[in-house]
Amino acid sequence: MFNDNYVNLNSKKGIRDLINLDFDFFYNDKLILDLPSKLINDDILYKKLTTKLQSKGFHILFKGIASNTFFGLPNNIMRLLIICSKEKIYFSFSDDIDLIAIPHNHIAPIALLYGKKIDKLEKEYYKIADTLNIPNNNAAANFEKYKIFSELGVKDDVFKKLGIKNNIDKKKFADGSNKKPSNSKKLRDEIDNADRISMLFPINNDTGKHYYHFNPKRTTCTIREIARINGYSDNYDLSGYDVNDFIFKVNNSLSPFVINTLFDVL
Repeated sequence: MFNDNYVNLNSKKGIRDLINLDFDFFYNDKLILDLPSKLINDDILYKKLTTKLQSKGFHILFKGIASNTFFGLPNNIMRLLIICSKEKIYFSFSDDIDLIAIPHNHIAPIALLYGKKIDKLEKEYYKIADTLNIPNNNAAANFEKYKIFSELGVKDDVFKKLGIKNNIDKKKFADGSNKKPSNSKKLRDEIDNADRISMLFPINNDTGKHYYHFNPKRTTCTIREIARINGYSDNYDLSGYDVNDFIFKVNNSLSPFVINTLFDVL
């Protein structure tokens, strides 16, 4: 995908085309490339790409592996990020991002879906833990650890910054993105509680392939729920996507919140 100053590619052919052809965005002042992480092991193609960028007058301010988790979001899919500018010659990833990114480790999926900080969701958390048959002492220990580990330092404007508000299950979206997916009992029974528990915490790669909902009465998340977990604002138009297409999209690109955050400091 080529979009103004942002490039998202997921194939070697697309990267070769980027190197061999001349695109309008090469004449912009700043550029962010969001690429498959495995490209970093392809020395020849990686070198050709960085050489092309430099030949167009870009200073490469950052190149390396990045994840939405660096910005507080729970999806830990890894991407290769290249940040370029024709004007700026210095960029400190940690120092510059710390000024504006979400100031903690991760926001739990449950917090994003409810639009509230973890410490405001104690009642909801224990209700879910009970339906998942998590022993009360384990649930209590996990809850306290998670508050310390993940919600320490979260500011009150985090959800405003992300563009999300209130319990997503109570909202209607004109694009139909919060329509519940297929929900047969047979399919629900095939989902292990351990996979659902992951949705209360930063999701792992396996859970991220399916986005199982934490509610045992549900199967997978809606498109809009997946969007929230990956830092898409509630006003982002998701019409035209089905669940599988959107999962592919979010697992092969950094969050729009991340990209906008990076452009804010360039």
